[in-house]
Amino acid sequence: MPAPQNQQFIQGGAVVSGDALNTFIQWAGSVSGLRGFLTTVNGQVAQISGYTVPNDGGQGFFYWNPSSTAADDGGVTTVAPDGAGSQGRWIRLN
Repeated sequence: MPAPQNQQFIQGGAVVSGDALNTFIQWAGSVSGLRGFLTTVNGQVAQISGYTVPNDGGQGFFYWNPSSTAADDGGVTTVAPDGAGSQGRWIRLN
């Protein structure tokens, strides 16, 4: 079976189903940038380049856990986005 063709999605272009949203990796330059990204897609993945600046040791991947109420620790393991309220956190994968 051949591998599927790569696709490119451009904002305002093709419609992406809700089920396909978790196939996209979101990117933020820092923890503060990740705090500005609120999603409703369980398991959505985001990558940051560093805690405050790229390659400062804080880079890594996070996934969205909509039921988490863990305390925000500045991106060591958990980030609570602005507007998330008491539930929903970005949890570090690595």
